[in-house]
Amino acid sequence: MIAVMKFASESPKINLFSSLEGNKVYFIFENSLIFIGNNISCNDSYEIETIIENKKLKGKFYFGNEEVINKTGCVTNNYIYIENYGGIYNPDYKNIKYNITYNNFLEIYFAHGKNISNEAYKYFKFPNVNESDLETYVNNIQVLSDNSKITVVKNKLKNIIEIVFWEEGSFDKIKVDKPCTMILCENENEFYISDPSQLNDYINVTIRNNNYQEN
Repeated sequence: MIAVMKFASESPKINLFSSLEGNKVYFIFENSLIFIGNNISCNDSYEIETIIENKKLKGKFYFGNEEVINKTGCVTNNYIYIENYGGIYNPDYKNIKYNITYNNFLEIYFAHGKNISNEAYKYFKFPNVNESDLETYVNNIQVLSDNSKITVVKNKLKNIIEIVFWEEGSFDKIKVDKPCTMILCENENEFYISDPSQLNDYINVTIRNNNYQEN
């Protein structure tokens, strides 16, 4: 499954107007959840954050093989394991912070900062995965493209590719003439396409020199 959000933070009914905008996409493969955001910008004066996790701790948690003791600080490893929950993988953890509140809620978040432009993030979640299996699940996921035009993730075990075309464009041997999302199941030689905007009458698609018109 693919879920897409192209957002702007304005709520006139509560007198909220913000310059914050960006793209978010959620790729879901059974028990693997891939979160990718890009083109995130804001020229307001407040700190911008992307929440990775916010949950009640029911055990210990670790950065790599080291148990986390301090209540607040910076993430120090690509791998995070939370007992009685599962694992999280962050390809780049340099701007990720954490905090454990007084009632034992764990917060993990990207700290993007103020007055940001074209910020991006990615992280993977694997619920109910054992710590010993976490790296195997991570290695099964491949991010093939990650930019403001095309975002693509592949599940190598299932041989499934999930694509977000943020605009007209092409990837590998696939070409579309309008923004859309696509799931390509290479083992079954099938594909599924959707228009999240629900504004287009049809989308022209070319896959390996085969042409389709999807309504």
